[in-house]
Amino acid sequence: PRAAMKRLMVMSFGSRGDVQPFLALSLRLQEAGYTVLVTCGVENVNFFKKMNIEARAVHFDMTAFMKENPVIRKAMATGDAATLNKSVCYKVLDEYEASFTAIWEAAQDFKPDALLPGLAFDLYTAHAVGQVLKIPVIYSPLSVQACLVPSQQVTTDLNESRWHFAAALFSLKVLQWMLYSRMAKTVRRKIGRELAGVPLISDSYKHMVSEWVAPSAIVLLQSSKIVRPMPSDFPACYISRVRPTSFWVVDTKDQLMEGDATGSDWGGAALDSIKNFLASSNQAPVYLGWGSMVTLSTEDMAELAVGALKHAGK
Repeated sequence: PRAAMKRLMVMSFGSRGDVQPFLALSLRLQEAGYTVLVTCGVENVNFFKKMNIEARAVHFDMTAFMKENPVIRKAMATGDAATLNKSVCYKVLDEYEASFTAIWEAAQDFKPDALLPGLAFDLYTAHAVGQVLKIPVIYSPLSVQACLVPSQQVTTDLNESRWHFAAALFSLKVLQWMLYSRMAKTVRRKIGRELAGVPLISDSYKHMVSEWVAPSAIVLLQSSKIVRPMPSDFPACYISRVRPTSFWVVDTKDQLMEGDATGSDWGGAALDSIKNFLASSNQAPVYLGWGSMVTLSTEDMAELAVGALKHAGK
């Protein structure tokens, strides 16, 4: 009940494309009367604060890491997902002690009634903190794929089929082996006394899978059943917990009311020229976007966009 759950700690992690949905979610929660604190990367604190959402830096600068690391840049340019994911995981582990300490301190200061982690990295931390504070963890993934629930019906965002059942089980095993087992050492070193012997979510793979597909709290899913129906082979226990909310989009009115007078996060000085371009023709424009990441160079991405338009006869 809302009366018993007024303070929500939304846990975001990643670059602009990963955290903006949580800005939209936090704005709506705040409008509904909740008190919200967002944890995020150091580069995103002002992004939230300019929209009157309290935020606290707990993670490293993911945007800088993705843009400046040559291994990451090459992996994105060549589509090497394995190297990309491995590099990010190693960076998360290298920074985890500092991140966990900051999240634990934020939770102690804010005293949340519930934790809303958005990515699997933060989900583990949320479960550990939630155990100590005895509060629910409401996983809030950004897509059906990110649920990581075994299914043979889940496709990629391009509607490509894949054997997701095996992939999901393998992903959970990789999470346990590569990340969670190593994070556990930090968690027990930092809050072992407070845990008082309570097992962590990944101590047992069987328990971890069970909690994943039959979570003790609801799952707040950024997805629409109209755009992407829930897979019929999702376990019934999971379907009973998941709440597809549609997509978390920052309203135009919120963008225009941004505290920064230049509106730098929503077009800035280029906004007028964009409006003039849209008004210059009755023909519907074509939009291409890549989120916040640059691969080889901005010029290379512009050439890719123009080439795609020419190929499409535009």
